[in-house]
Amino acid sequence: MRFFGNNSRPGGNGQDLGVADVVRRVFSLQTILSVGFGLAIIGFLLWRVLDFEWDEFVNHVRGIKWWMFLLAGVLYYVSFVFRGWRWRLIYSSLATHSNDPDLKRSEVPSTATMAVLILMGWFVNSVMFFRVGDAYRGWALADRTSSDVPSALGTVFAERVQDMAVVLVLVVVSAVWALLVDGFAASGRIVDVAVIVMAVASVLVLVLLLILYVMGKAGESFARWLPERVQRQYLRFQDGTLNSFSGKDLPLQIALGILGWIMEVLRFYFVAQAMGLDMAMSIAMFAALANAIMTTIPVPGGLGFVETTLVTVLLLTGLNHTDAFTLTLLDRSISWLSIVGIGGLVFLVMTVRRTAGRNEARKVEDVSSGDG
Repeated sequence: MRFFGNNSRPGGNGQDLGVADVVRRVFSLQTILSVGFGLAIIGFLLWRVLDFEWDEFVNHVRGIKWWMFLLAGVLYYVSFVFRGWRWRLIYSSLATHSNDPDLKRSEVPSTATMAVLILMGWFVNSVMFFRVGDAYRGWALADRTSSDVPSALGTVFAERVQDMAVVLVLVVVSAVWALLVDGFAASGRIVDVAVIVMAVASVLVLVLLLILYVMGKAGESFARWLPERVQRQYLRFQDGTLNSFSGKDLPLQIALGILGWIMEVLRFYFVAQAMGLDMAMSIAMFAALANAIMTTIPVPGGLGFVETTLVTVLLLTGLNHTDAFTLTLLDRSISWLSIVGIGGLVFLVMTVRRTAGRNEARKVEDVSSGDG
């Protein structure tokens, strides 16, 4: 799927997407089948794996403390403010340190704009394969600034690197906290799960850091082996990535990333509290971060894989099958279903407004050309 055409600068002769075009691409047959596959995995868990009691599930839902559940949702969406602020700082760093005169003149979007773009990107990731939402975010940022798409994608990649580094540190903290302080080491195989999650996070971070190292040391040499057109795009992407780490605001960016993840941990914790479960904060942190790692699997929102991982972790901490699945389902109603609903609505509204704005600009341009 492509959200942008051949011209990497917005405002050129690139591909403009109309509302129907965007809707058709996002809500394609492939998307429907992929979501169906994830739901089938969840259905298999209920049918063949879990000892699930529907009556107990209904009682949980009826007895939920809705104010606490709503608080969990609010905290989750507050995380977008911190993430939008961080992305704004990352883009500002690029605009300041890039050698591209267009980028230096670029107006940095507001935190609110960045937060909305992240929400839209997460919506696309929630319904499409291969984390296409990240590519969409790069295109959307370039479309609203004087940057090019590869440079904008570089800021998204830099943000992902920061995220995975923060997640790795928090996963280690939560695992040590749960195993050594809260005493979950006695829960048998949870130690194996903790090791696996930390290993996956470590590998992801090492790969990303290796890419950054190669870019910094041999990126231009590597570019010479590429076709000329691809070479230009790669060098812009490299410029966008490396210059995103050049600002004095890097410590603040890391702090904002940590705050964003803390909001996600609190989301999971308060969903558990809303059910009346006595859950340790260390387990809430570990489960929420394991959830985040599994969403990197290139299927829509990690659907099916996230649920399996969360249920497994919760079972190993001592929850029964019904409690573990109910907690997972309620949490995913915020972290996936609400993104599909709210994010989808924002996506459509913003697409309609953007398309209307382009059409109006074309009319004004046509009138001006006719008067000339």
